[in-house]
Amino acid sequence: MIWSKRLVGVAAALALLTACPIDGPTPPPPPLPPNGVLGRALFLASPLAERARVTVSAVTCVPVASAEVSADATVISSREAPASAETTTGCESGSAIELQTGAPGPVTLTLRDGTGAEIDHFELRVAAVQTIEFEPPAARVFASNDVSLAYRLLDAAGALLAGCPTATVASTGGVTAPVVGGACGDCGSVCLHADSPGAGSVMMTVGAASATLPVDVVAPTAATGISLDSTSGSFPVGWRGLAATYRYEVPGGPVHGTACTWVSADPTVADCLPDSFRPNLLGSAAAGNLGVRALAPGATTLDCVIASGARASYRMTVTP
Repeated sequence: MIWSKRLVGVAAALALLTACPIDGPTPPPPPLPPNGVLGRALFLASPLAERARVTVSAVTCVPVASAEVSADATVISSREAPASAETTTGCESGSAIELQTGAPGPVTLTLRDGTGAEIDHFELRVAAVQTIEFEPPAARVFASNDVSLAYRLLDAAGALLAGCPTATVASTGGVTAPVVGGACGDCGSVCLHADSPGAGSVMMTVGAASATLPVDVVAPTAATGISLDSTSGSFPVGWRGLAATYRYEVPGGPVHGTACTWVSADPTVADCLPDSFRPNLLGSAAAGNLGVRALAPGATTLDCVIASGARASYRMTVTP
């Protein structure tokens, strides 16, 4: 069988490396063996969340023409996807199968080739969502900002579940959620808009599980200063990227979002990249990125002034 010959070759190569060690980079880990019932495919799938959109990856020697599932699930699409060196077993035909799961229980995923013949099949586990965990478990956000909340879905045993679930999201206080469109709506996150200062919350429900995230909406005037990790830099014309990171100094701890906008004194020399360049995922560092674009030789100052009057300045030189 093609799989056994390749696995024997891998084992022989590993034995040779062990007996005769050589200097140099660490060799890559051995390829993973097929785990399909017929031994003809490698399925890469974590336990799946109930009533969720999920993607299952598979590696086969024969291109996958179609996929089908049993029980309470539906195949949305099947497409070719490159197989990485760590997951191939000597075969490099990768596929990504997008599914919509239903109620908890086993689901059999079957792959077929262009003639309709079965390549292999694998039993997926669809589990009920027992716990929703927000990361972090509480948040502080500047008013008039959109931020993205990361969350995790766990089953009754505490195992992480994959998938984008059908969820109900509600909010209270000075918070509007969910916000959709733009960069919002990614799998594993839900977006909110901080409307006005004060206490609020976001509640999320998936199946029988629910969680509440307390949100403290902070007025931009609460920021007393801005600290930069670098105050100057020199870049060639045409350069575009990160010049510095900065943090707002706020009593009570870090706050996500922005409290001011960076402006270039001479936008013909350099200007600032739009707000999309800054991180706004809660759980990441509550810091901003000063993204710049070098346009013409010269020098300019980039300034950010917050409501309290505090200012941060970055001196930028652009070389030919």
